[in-house]
Amino acid sequence: MDRLMKLITFWCGISCIVVIIIQCLLPSANLLALVITLGLVFYQLGMRLLIGNVVERFFPKRFSYDHGWFSVRPGEIKLYHCLKVKQWKKHLPTYDPDKYDVHKHSVEEIIQTMCCAELDHELMMVFSYLPVILIWWFGDPAVFIITSVVASLIELPFIVMQRFNRNRLVKIAKRKARLGSRK
Repeated sequence: MDRLMKLITFWCGISCIVVIIIQCLLPSANLLALVITLGLVFYQLGMRLLIGNVVERFFPKRFSYDHGWFSVRPGEIKLYHCLKVKQWKKHLPTYDPDKYDVHKHSVEEIIQTMCCAELDHELMMVFSYLPVILIWWFGDPAVFIITSVVASLIELPFIVMQRFNRNRLVKIAKRKARLGSRK
């Protein structure tokens, strides 16, 4: 997944630059539409790669998953059951499956990774709306609003999956801690 995403982002960026040059030499509405499309795809993918790297490098790996933002509220559990998260979550791609491997990482480490992943997707959701600013330069608000809304909504299932899975792992970690303290 990592290699594919980087490759698509790279080629969208290169293609966008080439089409911008052609657009400057031979102005056309179709070329402008292609520049905007390639630019938006490049931004959305590049932004996701950048946010993932920034969160992983600069945020502490010690999130308080029991309190505050990362704690799962009782109403969420009911919602996740109504959404049948357990049935569809296995169909979502994972950027780096090794980070979630129980043979390589402790339950606690995986829980922290899930907190980071949730933060990644929440930031990606917010930053998906940044291209809306381009309406003032290019006009055509529908293109920028629709792509931003769709790009942000793509993040929702990943956020839900992280919260659903983390809740289950937190229960396992607490059970392990209780059993360990009895010895």
